[in-house]
Amino acid sequence: QLDGGQASLDATRLPVTTSMLVDEPRVLQRQPRLCAIWKPPGWTVSVSDDESLAAEQLTALSGSGGSDRALQDWIEKAFGQEHPIARDVGASYGLAQRLDRLTSGSLLWGSSYGGYFAARLHLAARRVRKVYCCLCHGALQPGLGLQQARLLVQAVRPDGEPPRSSMGGSRGMLARTEIATAGHLACQGGEVLSLVEVRLHTGLMHQIRSHLSGLGHPLVGDATYGSSMPDWCPRMFLHARRLGIDIGDGPLDVEVPLPQDLRAAVRQLTPLSGAARGLSARLLSGGPE
Repeated sequence: QLDGGQASLDATRLPVTTSMLVDEPRVLQRQPRLCAIWKPPGWTVSVSDDESLAAEQLTALSGSGGSDRALQDWIEKAFGQEHPIARDVGASYGLAQRLDRLTSGSLLWGSSYGGYFAARLHLAARRVRKVYCCLCHGALQPGLGLQQARLLVQAVRPDGEPPRSSMGGSRGMLARTEIATAGHLACQGGEVLSLVEVRLHTGLMHQIRSHLSGLGHPLVGDATYGSSMPDWCPRMFLHARRLGIDIGDGPLDVEVPLPQDLRAAVRQLTPLSGAARGLSARLLSGGPE
């Protein structure tokens, strides 16, 4: 909540419900040194984590329309009076990680320098649980498991196009993406799509988008990686659904259900199997994994 321009961190921990996922950021869960923050789609995060490349700074700014807002500005306004790190650009305003502009979900914010650097250390050590939900084109096989590929960033592209990552063979940084579950659905036009749960074992720029595109399954609505925006889906279908970490203050584990725009998109699709029907129902209900 906001009180006189300042956000309160004194709220008790409550389950995250769809009604909480409004167009403004908010605290979803908090600990003495670390919080999980809701990032709505359309908000930029122009800070980087340990695994990000310099081009990520450009990504947050490229393709942004006039309605886009910066999460770091909200952090500074909401918490700057009581938390000095929220005013410190050198410490990324306390934001330990970022999400792409059109991606919704939760991310980590350190309310103190100790919490911020502890979260960064856990991210670098691969000790953060990150689960995403996405919708991609084609019938992605559910048994793919852990996929590894080196991603190479194209920071400068022709005609001023936004930066992107691509599988770089022996070059680039190693990305590990786990295809946890996948269910096949059909849209009204008959195209087969895959509703997928993904676990990230690294956190490189556009990792899920690039990895699935490289497998021949670009995300629905992701123009940068070869998809188009169907009329039944209002944005790129990518959502940071679950985030788990323990920096010594007890587990912080937040599960964020699909927001209303993506829920409406899933409801327009027809599951093609019992497994796909169960996965869709679970994601629409926000139930446990």
